[in-house]
Amino acid sequence: ADTKKADQPKETDQPRQEGPALTWHRPVLVQETIDLLQPVPGTTFVDCTTGTGGHSLAILPHLTPPGIDTIQVGRLIAIDRDAAALAQATSRLTEFRSQVTFVQDSFSRLPEILAEQGLTQVHGVIADLGMSSLQVEDPARGFSFRHEGPLDMRMDQRAPLTAADVVRTYSEDELVA
Repeated sequence: ADTKKADQPKETDQPRQEGPALTWHRPVLVQETIDLLQPVPGTTFVDCTTGTGGHSLAILPHLTPPGIDTIQVGRLIAIDRDAAALAQATSRLTEFRSQVTFVQDSFSRLPEILAEQGLTQVHGVIADLGMSSLQVEDPARGFSFRHEGPLDMRMDQRAPLTAADVVRTYSEDELVA
């Protein structure tokens, strides 16, 4: 089989619905990521910034051997602070659901997350740092430069403090610190 084609998220993997919250982000450098991580059956990987699951989608087929020997099936821990993105990743990765543990949290807690999952080591970690274009294009998230919306800017919508709260309540010294 041609693994290069299998590694790449396909156009058909992206929903054809309108609105930024319903469109899957397509990651770049997917093949290069697979080449560097070298995922194989039976190994465990962590996607620290899962987003809508593009890199996870490329890694997961490598964690399942031909014939699907359940002893050799690998595992992926999918972490993201953004509940909306994680929900999309959950939908996108349905085929691999038994291999994926979804965690809404910050990758800064990676050691604790791994301990909570009973893991002392993993074979590889990916962190595609930065903001998703889906977050920037959604006016309700408060990151957009092109659309009017609330000054929110929270990656994790459970966080109580919005950017508007910070600007309104912090002193000038606190803002520049």
